[in-house]
Amino acid sequence: MSGFMDIRCNNCAHLIGSHGDFPEDHQPDSSARGGSTTSPSVVVEEEAVASEVVFRKETVEALWSELQQVKAIVIHGPPKSGKSTLAAQLAWYVSENPAFGTQVFVAACPPASRLTAHAAWPTLLREIGVPEPFLSARTPRLLLIDVAQNLCRPEFSSFWNDFINAHAASSVLPGLLLAVFSSHGYAQGGHANGHAPTAPTPRQRVSIKNALPSNNANVSLYLTRKEFEEVIDRWAEARKPKHVKILGGGASFLWNFTGGHPGCLRAILDCLKEAWTLEKYQDWGCVDAEHLMEFVYDPAAHGGEFMDVPAVLELFPPAQQSLLEDPAIIDGLQQLIANHNIPLTAENRVQLEACHEQGLLHAEVDPFTNTAVFVFPSLMIQRICEIKIHATRVSAFMDSVEPKLSRQCKDGNNSLDTVIQKTISHMSRRALQRRQPKIGPAGEPRPASNYSILQDEFFRACVDVCGRSHQVLPQNIGYVVHARLFDFWIEPQHWAIAIAKAKGEDGAIDDYRHILQEFRRRHKFGNRADMKQHVLLDFRTDVPDVPSSAEEWCPPPWICYVVFEQDYSEARVFDARVNCVAGPLRLLP
Repeated sequence: MSGFMDIRCNNCAHLIGSHGDFPEDHQPDSSARGGSTTSPSVVVEEEAVASEVVFRKETVEALWSELQQVKAIVIHGPPKSGKSTLAAQLAWYVSENPAFGTQVFVAACPPASRLTAHAAWPTLLREIGVPEPFLSARTPRLLLIDVAQNLCRPEFSSFWNDFINAHAASSVLPGLLLAVFSSHGYAQGGHANGHAPTAPTPRQRVSIKNALPSNNANVSLYLTRKEFEEVIDRWAEARKPKHVKILGGGASFLWNFTGGHPGCLRAILDCLKEAWTLEKYQDWGCVDAEHLMEFVYDPAAHGGEFMDVPAVLELFPPAQQSLLEDPAIIDGLQQLIANHNIPLTAENRVQLEACHEQGLLHAEVDPFTNTAVFVFPSLMIQRICEIKIHATRVSAFMDSVEPKLSRQCKDGNNSLDTVIQKTISHMSRRALQRRQPKIGPAGEPRPASNYSILQDEFFRACVDVCGRSHQVLPQNIGYVVHARLFDFWIEPQHWAIAIAKAKGEDGAIDDYRHILQEFRRRHKFGNRADMKQHVLLDFRTDVPDVPSSAEEWCPPPWICYVVFEQDYSEARVFDARVNCVAGPLRLLP
């Protein structure tokens, strides 16, 4: 097992020689880039504290198994998503198993400015620091290259086309297995996006999640649910004297909110640790979904303490925050929030790639269209962007721009009704006819049920109607399935909107009165006097029957039936007593 380079620096948690993205004033010395025969030491990466790191045995074993079959794999994910930790654990696992008989070498790619443009791949490997004896050996070898996003440029196409892809096809270097860890650059979906010229095959592509057919199905960069729960258990155990416990519903919320993103999980756990130092949270002995919803979706606080925790600021560094000072980027991110993903086009290329390279967005290949789309790395990062965008928009526009809603809606009890009608008119017929899953935050497919499709499209149209100076917060956007809360909260009007599931769908509401009880029981928004209006929308394609005995029929007034034509070309709106109050409303194409 000679030729293994010590994978950790004595001064930080990065792979030796990486030091982040190599600041221009820091040149690693030769000893930091050469091989050595020291034993590997797995040191916890920056995104996880020592008491919460887990050895990802099943993930490492699966990655090692896949490597032996496909020879070259690219592991792709945003900053602080566990790439260096996974590289360290893979290196340790292989080097500590004599039965494998495999040499391991770990290298970190220097900045693109220190690599020779248009050079052949052997030259690039030497400049990265891989020694010639290691490359020319015929014995089994494992090469791990970290910070490979520095190679994701057209001038380094030889590394991707002539080395990685060619090696996977015909073993350019016999006996070599190659794992490349990159923050961005290779998800292209049939056409180049200005970075890596040729994307790997799906089996060679390990992404943040393995749910999409365009990625390796057996390995994911983010934590699996089992690994996630182990981290939660260790975190709670470390605080056992304080009787801290995350209940099942709270753990499910955290799983959906972080997506298994290691950096996000660490940040939100640090947020909870900080919360117990505040008087208003000190009675949280057991944390459930209600507590967490209050903490991260409280519209009155706009994130409040959630945004001030150092771990969140570390996850969302100044380079990312500065992007949200660009109005064009803010507009693009608002479209992304409304649509769950956004495709790369000539018009948005500059803004999206800037966000991608800073780790604010993640690129995936949409398997249904074979095109590159960008998503938020997690719902938590989306929520951080919502908070930042809201603060920016309010400060920039609230005093100088008349709110769009004020122009469109009348004051009084019918204002929410007006918004709903305008939102329906902004819904897309084509989107409602979609029956293929849509990729959402963390690269997870959105459900393709009729309820989810209607919910997604109503949200997109509502964001469009409400405009810049108002915030439409998704409260139960298909990910938080353990609690039936309202789906959307519109600020600053303090309106709550829920969408009923059709009969036969999981979670359908038979008694419409139940949802108002949920408003008041499950979430503090429902207890506050400032919830001025609420409505339950029942989307359907047939007019509901009126009971024969109208005297015995007392429907709650906050029900609203939206009846679409079978082809979703038009819709009519009925009140709780099935009186038509609007329509036909023509939908967009």
